[in-house]
Amino acid sequence: MRLFRNTLGFQSYAQYITAPLLWLGATNDFHGIMDDTYRTGDLIPKVAVRYSFAPHLNHRFTPAFAVTRPLWLDQHLKSGFKLPLTPTSTLSLAGQDGVPVLQVIPDQSQPVEKVCIYYSIDPDPQARYWRSTETKRSGAAWNTTLPIMNARRPLFAFANI
Repeated sequence: MRLFRNTLGFQSYAQYITAPLLWLGATNDFHGIMDDTYRTGDLIPKVAVRYSFAPHLNHRFTPAFAVTRPLWLDQHLKSGFKLPLTPTSTLSLAGQDGVPVLQVIPDQSQPVEKVCIYYSIDPDPQARYWRSTETKRSGAAWNTTLPIMNARRPLFAFANI
């Protein structure tokens, strides 16, 4: 395992990435494991890293998520369209009745039509069942509750804007 991490694992190459990076993937990918893509992104120094994940899929994405590819290329190769910044999010574990609440605030440089929030308590990233939620807009923020049955299980959440 040490040899793999030092030669082929993301830990060995992430520090050498110097170009802006867009990850297109699926939440339940057998190869591009979602958790590892975020771990890799955290290791890349001072480079724009963005993510576009299609929920409930394995090793593919749909046109709604693929649209980020030409927009990314327009921004970084043509100095054209500029993608909005990554949204900010805040997770409160002390919501009403003890139900966690996630608040997402998208960049307002482009109109926001919809915010889809997904969450899961499954620790296995390849088999996670992603629950969708009803979001409520309050000014620039979008809020949702994340009902869980056991506070001892991990909680994962992401938003597609």
